[in-house]
Amino acid sequence: MKFIEFVPSEMTEEEWERYFQSRERLQIESDPNDPIPSRARRRNYMLNPHPDYELSWWQVQGKSGDVVGMGGVWWAREGTSIFNEAKDVAYADMIFEQKYTSEKNQRDFLKRFVSKADEIGKSKLIVETRAESQFTFYANLGASIVSERTTNRLYIHDVNMDMIQRWRNEGAKRTPEVRIERFGSVPDDDLEQFSDLYTETWNQAPLEEASPEMVVTPESRRKMERYFDSQGEIWTTIVSREPDGVISGLTEIWYQPESWHLIEQGLTGVSEKFRGRGIGKRLKAEMLIFAMNAYPKARTIEAGNADANAPMLSINRRMGFKMHRKMWILSFNVADLLARIEKL
Repeated sequence: MKFIEFVPSEMTEEEWERYFQSRERLQIESDPNDPIPSRARRRNYMLNPHPDYELSWWQVQGKSGDVVGMGGVWWAREGTSIFNEAKDVAYADMIFEQKYTSEKNQRDFLKRFVSKADEIGKSKLIVETRAESQFTFYANLGASIVSERTTNRLYIHDVNMDMIQRWRNEGAKRTPEVRIERFGSVPDDDLEQFSDLYTETWNQAPLEEASPEMVVTPESRRKMERYFDSQGEIWTTIVSREPDGVISGLTEIWYQPESWHLIEQGLTGVSEKFRGRGIGKRLKAEMLIFAMNAYPKARTIEAGNADANAPMLSINRRMGFKMHRKMWILSFNVADLLARIEKL
């Protein structure tokens, strides 16, 4: 195996072709029933990364020169909303085609990750994986588990619409004074209070140390809206508004028209002082009804949840969400891992 660090903006068309072929084979292995995203979309994603992170990419080539695996390391940029909480952390992820997922290949890739983390002055390396063999490999090297997560899917044909309508109607009956509103870009007049609510509800979720405390500001929200727009994502938010104008809860989805089959569920949360009135279930019901009407071709809604987030898992299970795949997030001390992996 050859491990090659690369910069997407410097790739030749021949290198892009090998990259696309590998991503498509990996997609078929992991989600064989899902449509394959267009190459234009994949290229755009690689050339326009998340604005809050620096990234370093690697690809793995077999003897024939074909790309058979890839991965990367990313870390928070200075001046972003998460930098102070994540300034000592690097994050990493790797994926191989199944027949190349040997312990040696994983070890060789991990060496590059931890060396990069050390080079940029990070003391902690957090890795994520959806492969049980990688989870075992990391655990045997002394990684500590910081989060066990599940990607859940709700198949539209399984939705119990009678129950969803009941949630919607019961919520409206319990809090008739609460208005339900929907928007894409957050209205200017609501931007500051919405950012505060997003910060509050995001940090209520049990993310352990896998995700740093996040502070959403009006500036960072606008930056993320621009990023999602650059990726062709339609970001829709539904909020509950109290009689005095306060936004008490929110739920959000993303939809990429090229991935017509899939709707991604984002954050759902209600401010602590407004809980206990059925607002969360009402928001989820309102969003599901909207999504089904707005995107009639979609057949799946996907949500990622920490296994420890019992309240949200309970709501999702009642809606009909079922486990699609597991994901583990693990943490290494960089100095300890450097010493340990050199002995292997």
